[in-house]
Amino acid sequence: MQKEKFIIIGEIVGVHGIRGVVKVRSYSESPFLFTSGNSVFLHLPGKKRNAYLIKEMQPHKRLLLVSFDGIRDMDAAEALIGVEISVERTSLPVPEDGSYYWDDLIGISVFAENDRYLGRLESILQTGSNDVYVVKNDKKEILIPAIADVVISISLEKNAMRVVLPDGLE
Repeated sequence: MQKEKFIIIGEIVGVHGIRGVVKVRSYSESPFLFTSGNSVFLHLPGKKRNAYLIKEMQPHKRLLLVSFDGIRDMDAAEALIGVEISVERTSLPVPEDGSYYWDDLIGISVFAENDRYLGRLESILQTGSNDVYVVKNDKKEILIPAIADVVISISLEKNAMRVVLPDGLE
């Protein structure tokens, strides 16, 4: 499956103060992609994707406060609310064995251990203890915990995930 050249790493969800600082929900476990001096891409509605240099980043509750070069006031920052932040896939480190980027898992076919097709992984929910895979088929939606006792295998080459469904999810 051909993956996009860009991978989404976060979303601008609000502003902080009057100097153009935005609140970012990071989709990355580590905020290293938002380090000062890094470039990211913002895809503004109706416009092409543009690169922005990160001037400063600091954690703030469950979000990040980020200031971009060229975004200097609250009006400019408010225009970015809802905009996704991406980076070029080639700038990301290769995940460790057994780890995957969410973008690589979205769309994968999910099967029970008996080879029964469960559906397609549509999205991933981030919870406090573990992620949850949202798997949909024609009839229903199944929420599958992303834990080692449940996920038997993932093959990006075969575009398939095998799981042992916990009791009550059959």
